[in-house]
Amino acid sequence: MLKGVDLKVAPGEFLAVVGASGVGKSTLLNLLGLLDEPTRGDVRLGGRSLVALPPREKDALRTTTFGFVFQLYHLLPEFTALENVTLPAMVRYGPLRWWWERRRSRRRARELLERVGLGERVEHR
Repeated sequence: MLKGVDLKVAPGEFLAVVGASGVGKSTLLNLLGLLDEPTRGDVRLGGRSLVALPPREKDALRTTTFGFVFQLYHLLPEFTALENVTLPAMVRYGPLRWWWERRRSRRRARELLERVGLGERVEHR
């Protein structure tokens, strides 16, 4: 249970949530990621309440607006690093649009891997 949480994150800001076991880190992230709904209070983005959004709109926000780096990574071991990074774009675009966006998405995935120091590992599983 979270009480009295008031968090503001500026556009482009990176945030690390750290703390002792049981203090509510996962609960906070599940609320911010729209995976759970608060029993009281609100989750807002750009002044807009997100709590009452239909599931489809919440899904769209998770694929276009914000993301997570999970503690246990949730990588698919049968995919390369490049394929794992590209996977969210595949989900976002769907099969037909993915066909047209795949080169741009792979290029972007390579850029992201380079940015975090993994450019030499794009084919690593």
